[in-house]
Amino acid sequence: MEAHLIMRRTIKVCVWSLFVIYCIVLLYVFILTRINTHTHPYENVSDFLVRINLIPFRTVYEYIDKIINNRINVDTAIANLIGNIIVFLPMGAFLPFIFQKIRSFKKTILTIFLIVLGIELTEIIFAMGAFDIDDFIFNLGGAMIGYSITLIPFVAKIRNRIFTTGDQGE
Repeated sequence: MEAHLIMRRTIKVCVWSLFVIYCIVLLYVFILTRINTHTHPYENVSDFLVRINLIPFRTVYEYIDKIINNRINVDTAIANLIGNIIVFLPMGAFLPFIFQKIRSFKKTILTIFLIVLGIELTEIIFAMGAFDIDDFIFNLGGAMIGYSITLIPFVAKIRNRIFTTGDQGE
């Protein structure tokens, strides 16, 4: 029984460590690499508004147009779109895996929505990128894929054995 508890705690520490590393990488990629040390680049309202996209799939349509007109490489467009899906896939798996209180799909997606909103607002407020609804769509899509991984029966069984509270002996 003692070996089981040691193994369980070791797995918890490993999963938590991976989650923390993942969060640090997200922070680094989305925030720290984009910090603008120059003066604020918004000289007028139009400079600000041009960085906001509230039209779903506009970025996708722009990529298609640029590909057709040879203004962008197909690999670049695909990497950007797939990257936006992949970047939040781990978050969709980690949150319900680790945090029992947000294990439902609704709570997991709401939490990730708020995280993505925070990143998008930070990007636009501090002129580190654009506020793009397509980022929401693809980031949440990736999170949904990650969440669905936690529903695979053997993954759910492992999660429940490792991360369910109220266990005897702990």
